[in-house]
Amino acid sequence: MSCVPDRDGHVAVPVSRYVAVAVLSAAVAGIVVVGFLGSYGPLRDAFLSIHQSQSAAARDPLAVDGLIAVAVASAIWLRHEAPARRYALTVAGVTTGASLLLNFLHGQGVIQPGGLVRQPLHPVLVFTIASLPVAAIGFGSHLLVACLRQFGPVRVQDPVPADGHVLTNDPYQDGLSEQDDRTLRPTTASHAPKAKPGRRPRPERDVLPPVTLRPGPDQDLVVRGRVALAALVADGVTPSRDALRARMGVGNGKASAVWSVLQDERANRPSDRTVVEKD
Repeated sequence: MSCVPDRDGHVAVPVSRYVAVAVLSAAVAGIVVVGFLGSYGPLRDAFLSIHQSQSAAARDPLAVDGLIAVAVASAIWLRHEAPARRYALTVAGVTTGASLLLNFLHGQGVIQPGGLVRQPLHPVLVFTIASLPVAAIGFGSHLLVACLRQFGPVRVQDPVPADGHVLTNDPYQDGLSEQDDRTLRPTTASHAPKAKPGRRPRPERDVLPPVTLRPGPDQDLVVRGRVALAALVADGVTPSRDALRARMGVGNGKASAVWSVLQDERANRPSDRTVVEKD
């Protein structure tokens, strides 16, 4: 069944899709709970083996296995921020490795039920177990800050430097050197150079393309599209309509309209309507 977007670009989602998502979410949540209950006992015995109190040993496994779930969720939330996503995945990997190590030692009998041990644990292992709750505080707080930064204000316009040159966020605009800035001038009615006799005008350089009169998206949506496109280029992602739609979080209709406007801006940017002045 194909979904046709309406005039605003919204697509009606079938009810069956919501049901499928609900069933899948419940199944995954059940698997996570079962895995947590299986890992809880070995982690509790590991904390008892380093002389933690009964109450502390009952709480600390929540911080270890809970941080794994928080790190994975943060990696999904920060999927468009490459450094932050790698940091979240690293935290998830390190915490998973530490939990797996303690479960392995418990299975080998090095750490026994009730926190009993065959022989005194190695100081490195004791330090690893004791540092897990503290690491959960630091890593969890850092991940929270990284996620909250996504709610910050979006900088739409760059400040103007003291020399008067305006900086733009156009990823297609090539930087002009000081020599190019002196020799290139926009073609206007008052500064257009006189054509030589017998010289035919070049439509692609001397004649401005006509403005297409057609309804377009809202200006705020276009501004969001420029910021999203600049972020894609900064992250090394090849600009495309699908990538722009995923970054903006809008429907296919709005993404297509914004993509068309950005493509027109790229084709009609000022650098394409410049000529070289003759001395």
